[in-house]
Amino acid sequence: MPIDFIVGLPHLNEGPSPEARLALQDILLDIQRDARLRAEKSWRSRKPPVAAYWAACGVYAGHIARSIGPGPGRRPLATAALRPNEEIKTC
Repeated sequence: MPIDFIVGLPHLNEGPSPEARLALQDILLDIQRDARLRAEKSWRSRKPPVAAYWAACGVYAGHIARSIGPGPGRRPLATAALRPNEEIKTC
């Protein structure tokens, strides 16, 4: 039984609008850039634990940004590049 039937709130199953997704993605990519800069600055200042923290923040922000929709730097899926009945060739 779906949760929206029990709760009576069908809008809970809807995701954010495309405009909201793009805005959130832009914010997360900005956070990623800022975190990478902070990680680099911390590393140069000989503060490896702080650098690791900021590096992890940047990775998480980037992963979330890329998971909510296509954007710059997204690679197409490997299966999308194959033609029908084409096999993957190994080296």
